[in-house]
Amino acid sequence: MTYQIKDWQKHFEVAQSRQAKIHTWVSMPNHHDGDSYTELVAEHKNGVAHFGVWCALVQVCSQHESPRDGWLTKDGLKDSKPYDSRMLERKTRMPQKIIDEALQRFDEIGWIIEETNSALIADSQPTNSALLQQDSTVQDNTIHKITAPRGADIYNSKNGLKLWGRSLEGFKLFWKTFAYPKGRADAIDPWVKLVGNGDDIDQQLAMKIITGAKAENRERDPASQSPKWAQGWLKARRWEDLQAKVSSNGVKPVEKPLTDGEIAEAEQARIQAMREVK
Repeated sequence: MTYQIKDWQKHFEVAQSRQAKIHTWVSMPNHHDGDSYTELVAEHKNGVAHFGVWCALVQVCSQHESPRDGWLTKDGLKDSKPYDSRMLERKTRMPQKIIDEALQRFDEIGWIIEETNSALIADSQPTNSALLQQDSTVQDNTIHKITAPRGADIYNSKNGLKLWGRSLEGFKLFWKTFAYPKGRADAIDPWVKLVGNGDDIDQQLAMKIITGAKAENRERDPASQSPKWAQGWLKARRWEDLQAKVSSNGVKPVEKPLTDGEIAEAEQARIQAMREVK
């Protein structure tokens, strides 16, 4: 997974910094009245610490050679080795737990972009079972909290569950497809109850849910004042309603055809998946 600070050139570069190959300072916005700033700092018990992480990440990116574009990677390039939270802990001397929390919140409020690969939900080499401290199965509607391998990318649910592995990659694809940016942390627990956690997941069910999320996104009324949040949508198994939906005369409705952009995106994902298999 690779992180990019959104709109880097717009917010963190000026004429002087663009001319310097390497510099020891960075230009940052100095207002504190925006909705996203308020959400970050005031709506979480660690909000102030998360803003500190944000400042540190901006400084890390500013140390790369020009031209910079906000990539959190070793060389500042998209295809370079990405920084994960453990690497950022060493680089910034900030706790990994706080960095993990902050990265998740930056994504939720739209300050960073995650480059993810939908093919990662497909079959891959299993995780070494010795790295796991507990069973990752889900039984009797109980979430079994597990310990992710050290250094693994994780998302934290509102109830403290750590989502990781192929389940995390599937959830990212679901979240992107569902395309309603509210309540992501709340949606993690029902996702895990349904498909599992870590690398041992119900891939067939995950893909059914993602397909249903795409249909939900298409049918959602943009003018609605109370759209369905992902948490409730998952708990109610709404993808099954969409799959079974029929008109009063018993004829299944015709799905909207894919757009050229959706077809191109699917083809790119297929090509990338084939490359990884090779």
